[in-house]
Amino acid sequence: MCSYSTYTNVDIYRFARNILQIYIKKIYFVRNDSAQDVWLAKQCHRAGKYLIYVLDDDLLNVPSYITSVSYYKKSSVQNQIRKIMHLSDCFVSPSAILLDKYGGQFLHAFSIIEPVTMQVQEKKPQIDGKVHIGFAGSVDRGKDVEDILSGAIEKVLQKYPKQISIEVFGPETELSKRLGLKTYAYRDSYSDYQMLMKHLNWDIGLAPMPDTPFHRCKHFNKLVEYS
Repeated sequence: MCSYSTYTNVDIYRFARNILQIYIKKIYFVRNDSAQDVWLAKQCHRAGKYLIYVLDDDLLNVPSYITSVSYYKKSSVQNQIRKIMHLSDCFVSPSAILLDKYGGQFLHAFSIIEPVTMQVQEKKPQIDGKVHIGFAGSVDRGKDVEDILSGAIEKVLQKYPKQISIEVFGPETELSKRLGLKTYAYRDSYSDYQMLMKHLNWDIGLAPMPDTPFHRCKHFNKLVEYS
C-alpha cells in the first residue's frame, strides 16, 4: 500500500513557497484565468519570481458568437485575467496586435513564433486515389466553417463527387450532416491530435478566418500545423 501524510493548508502553502524559492526562477502562465491561477500568481510574485503571461487570443474581448463567450464574459473571469496580468512581469504573444494592446502594461513584452512540433518526412499517396481535404479546429469554429466554407465545399463536391474527400475535425456542423462529411471528435490531447492529423494525411488543409478585431489577433498556427 502507498503511505501518505495529511497536510494542513498552511503546510501546503509553506511547501509551495519553499519549492518556488529554491527551484523555480521563471513562471509561465499560458492563457490562465481561474481563481486558483490568481492565487498561484500571488505566491510566485511574493516569492520574487519572474512571471510571464502568454496570450494568443484576446480573452478579454471574446465575441458573442464564440461558444466560450459565456465563460469569458463573466466579470470574475475578466478580473482574474487582469489580476494575473497585473502580477506578471512579462507579456508574450505571437500577435503583434495583442503586443501593442497589452504589452505596455508589463515590464517586458516579446513576440513568440510557434515552432513546428512534428515533422513528416514523406507524405504518402492516398490509397483511394482521391484528393483529401480537411478542416481542423476547436469546437467553437463551427460557425466559421458554415459561414465561410459551406458554399465552396458544396460546389467542389458537386463538381468532383468521386475525386475528392472532405473531412472535419473538431466542430459538429450542419454542413457535415447535410453533405455526409466524415467528422472526427475534438481531442484535448495535443499529441493525440497530431497523430490523428498524420494518419488523416490531408492534401489540402482549410483554415477559414473571419475578418474581425478578435480574429485579427489570432496566430497563424494552422499554417504551421498543416505545413
